Amino acid sequence: MASTRGVAFLPAYAQKFLLWSVISRPIRGDAPTIDLVIGYNRANASPTLKLFLSRLDELIARVSQKFGGLTNELARAGGGAAFRGS
Repeated sequence: MASTRGVAFLPAYAQKFLLWSVISRPIRGDAPTIDLVIGYNRANASPTLKLFLSRLDELIARVSQKFGGLTNELARAGGGAAFRGS
């Protein structure tokens, strides 16, 4: 944020990267969740994409364990994946 006044919503881990002059405050209550949807072209032969896709299940399990209460609904079809947080 390049402003003298402003508000932004950032994930908690972003606090580690903020400048000393930026003040962060946690949100009260339960943190909101969003559905994460990943789309890609199956013809994309990128090694980076292949590595990312190979680690999705591990990433989802780690997030579910850390933030308890998330459902692990991973569906892969037609070149995409979906994870639903609840």
